[in-house]
Amino acid sequence: MTLEWYGYIAAAVAAVGHGSYTAPLKSRAADSVDVHPYVMQTYKVLVCFLTSWLVLLFTDDVFVFSPWGIISGLFWVPGGTCTIFAVRNAGIAISIGIYSALAVLVGTLKHRNLANLVLNQKMCNLRFD
Repeated sequence: MTLEWYGYIAAAVAAVGHGSYTAPLKSRAADSVDVHPYVMQTYKVLVCFLTSWLVLLFTDDVFVFSPWGIISGLFWVPGGTCTIFAVRNAGIAISIGIYSALAVLVGTLKHRNLANLVLNQKMCNLRFD
């Protein structure tokens, strides 16, 4: 099996996993315990952190630390906490629909702004003699 197929399998597992991780938040067991969103997010982050190391078992790549991972985590943790709070109060369909649409919008605008920034820097470096 090629590395490309591992990518396809990982994408399918991610789609099922990401699409279903909010379902237990609406269960009777979660409602009866009334766990705070910060605690639920801590569990989610811990499981993600521990299982992400499994990827290294399937590749020949070397682990390289990047500060972008820390920066990404600083945005991911409050976002996940707000998602848990939203699912509990507004429901799964409305919460996931709104945050998915906004994630696409923000990602598109961020990509467009970064692309413009790179293009503007390249244009500023050109000299017309």
